[in-house]
Amino acid sequence: MKTALVITGEPRAPKPAFKTIKNHILDVVDCDVFMVIPKVDGLSEALDCIDEYGFDCRGILIHADKTLECDLPVVESMRNHKSESEWVWRKGKSYLQRYLRQIYDIYLGFSMAFEYGEYDRLIRCRSDAKVVKPIDDLSKIEDDKLYAQEIIQKPGGRVHVDDLFAFGGSVPMAAYGNRWATLSKLSAFRPETPEEELSLTMKAFDIEVCLCSCIVERYGRPE
Repeated sequence: MKTALVITGEPRAPKPAFKTIKNHILDVVDCDVFMVIPKVDGLSEALDCIDEYGFDCRGILIHADKTLECDLPVVESMRNHKSESEWVWRKGKSYLQRYLRQIYDIYLGFSMAFEYGEYDRLIRCRSDAKVVKPIDDLSKIEDDKLYAQEIIQKPGGRVHVDDLFAFGGSVPMAAYGNRWATLSKLSAFRPETPEEELSLTMKAFDIEVCLCSCIVERYGRPE
């Protein structure tokens, strides 16, 4: 069974985070690793940790931009959306830019993986993740389902799926990784966060989201 691990996001605490990724993912599952990370203060330490912990990196993309300007229809929809939570716009334009950057980096990471080869299982993890419990046995998961560690029912019927960590077979993870390309199609639903956008994407592709047993937290400040 061939497996890929896609790591994206700002490496806020690379040494402790990457050590937990090694101990609870890479030591449990033989993975090809693909990384998309911004050129920030923690970059040099992150690259050192990749070597120190023996990440089998098949592709690394380093970019200079922590945010992303974009004219997608979904952005205009978000601007016009007024609701009680209105999370994106209360946090301001910079939050929206980071939101888009996060989705785009996931797309770039999965594009590298799919260009490199075919995988039976794919995992996505943030670079600032603290993996505190080993990943599930991937040979026992169902091919057509996405696995995440948290599903939250929000007021008004909105559902958020935790976007810190996910895994699944090639079909659900292709939908997960290609969210940038399908984001504009969700504009009518006005997603306010990556977690809500992920839930809407899985619903649009009729992919069931299941809870996994792996536990992942986050180092550093939340986005």
